[in-house]
Amino acid sequence: RVDLVAPDDEVGSHAAVRHLVERGSRRIAIIEGPHASGSGRDAGYRRALEESGIPVDPELMVRGDWTRPGGRKAMHALMALAARPDAVFCANDLLAIGAIDAAHELGLDVPGDVAIVGFDDVDAATIVNPPLTTVRNPAYETGYAAGELLLSRITGSWTGEGRTVVLDCTLVVRASA
Repeated sequence: RVDLVAPDDEVGSHAAVRHLVERGSRRIAIIEGPHASGSGRDAGYRRALEESGIPVDPELMVRGDWTRPGGRKAMHALMALAARPDAVFCANDLLAIGAIDAAHELGLDVPGDVAIVGFDDVDAATIVNPPLTTVRNPAYETGYAAGELLLSRITGSWTGEGRTVVLDCTLVVRASA
């Protein structure tokens, strides 16, 4: 009897990684969220690589903590690898902004040396340098749909089983990838 409204994280992350592949990237890393979170975003990353014939390399999969400092730290770890990634998909925009910070600190050009894509399309995505390519998480639509489901429960117009509403996530291409 529980209703659920959620973004289609897997489809969104798949689109982001496919974009990186289509622009020519072949060593695509991921800065994931903490363990037991963001599984749809991880799954979309893996599926896009597999469909493109690019092996999933555990060395290119690092964990962050959903924060800008966490993204910076994870990016420094990736750029210390003998074979650096040429692109990084970050499981949220704060991680991606931290990754851009680290790239600048290392004297790397974004997207020339390394392309970076985030997820969520937070307001800050448009004001970082370069503006962040990201996946739009439909936050407003999620809240609206959840309110509609709740209202139907409160008014008694829906008394049935729980409903699931999955909302589209769309890629927003800007200058970082």
